[in-house]
Amino acid sequence: NDEMEKLFQKAINKFNPDIIHFHHIHKLLPFSLITQSISQRIPTCITLHDFWYICPKTYMLNDDGSLCCGPTSAEKCTECYLTSESKELKDDSKIFFYISELFKKRLEISRLIFSKANLTSSPSKFVLDQYKQYVSFRQDLKIPLGLDTSIINQKRDSFDFVRFGFLGNIAPLKNTHGLIQSFIHQMAVIKHGI
Repeated sequence: NDEMEKLFQKAINKFNPDIIHFHHIHKLLPFSLITQSISQRIPTCITLHDFWYICPKTYMLNDDGSLCCGPTSAEKCTECYLTSESKELKDDSKIFFYISELFKKRLEISRLIFSKANLTSSPSKFVLDQYKQYVSFRQDLKIPLGLDTSIINQKRDSFDFVRFGFLGNIAPLKNTHGLIQSFIHQMAVIKHGI
């Protein structure tokens, strides 16, 4: 995306950053912004929250909700992607070939990015470990998101009210149904003193 790269370069020139930290380029920003940062020798950090860099569907989940074994081949990823996006396109050999080549290149760029980025972090050791099967990090670190949970752990003497919070997109992966079930259970406890 030439226009996005020009805007990014304009921001770099204006702010002259000492470091650039990419949290999420997911479906919005091109991978080239990271390579642009790295090529200008600006210390570059990436925080991983999901599998976007190695899975075009983001979460490395099969259609049945089970964990995918990862990008073992571009053809496998193409089959998975096209099955969920467009069953008609899956049978078009030209489209299949084109998407497959695109996914090969995508993984190559991801490998380059992570081998050159100064630091790759994630709040999840599991996410880091999954990535390490397909890319090499120059340096990696598990860093918690920094949410203060101490207030949650304080014991309350009375239950005058219950607060539920949810941060994340509403998807089976985020266990929204579990939150709803917990809410229903907690309301029954309060109502019936169970």
